[in-house]
Amino acid sequence: VLYGQAENTRNRVMRQCCLSAVLAIAASLPTTATADDSAGRLPVRLYADACIRTLPDPAQLEQLMATIGVPLEADTRFLQGQPGKAWLVADPYQRTHALARQDRGLCLLYVRQGDATALQEEFNHLGRSAPAPLQVQHDSQASADGKRQTLQYTWHEPGQPRAVLLMMTIDPAADASLRAVISANYTDPPATGSR
Repeated sequence: VLYGQAENTRNRVMRQCCLSAVLAIAASLPTTATADDSAGRLPVRLYADACIRTLPDPAQLEQLMATIGVPLEADTRFLQGQPGKAWLVADPYQRTHALARQDRGLCLLYVRQGDATALQEEFNHLGRSAPAPLQVQHDSQASADGKRQTLQYTWHEPGQPRAVLLMMTIDPAADASLRAVISANYTDPPATGSR
């Protein structure tokens, strides 16, 4: 019984530490996309608003999706077999994106169409934009077949028990049925970090 209580207290403290770090990140992010944003930037802006800003509080995501999303109640493929909720979101360029949040915290944005170079540039800009004192660790890896690229950024504050992992897998092929999958979730902090 005492072990369970100590574990619950430790988990609550870890959530509070991570919550303050994510709130600092969210405050530094650009606000919702404006009319002068290019089509290539909009999916990453949607990701920042829907996944990163709401990471510590899923209820905020549900409030946002109540205004801009259409629930996908019967379609679970965007949840990757996990319990959670998914929505379709249309952008001003008549493109539809799927957004999903698993109950375990993973938030995913599926981008069907878009300029691969613009998406990658905007994601890299976002990934490098963590506010101080957060540190950024970046990694990039090509798929085994060389067709797709995965970019990841880990935002962490030294001494904190958790970090935020931002990841995008992008397919630049002109005939790609899915341009990118962009995700955010909590993770363990990296052993070392760089800014």
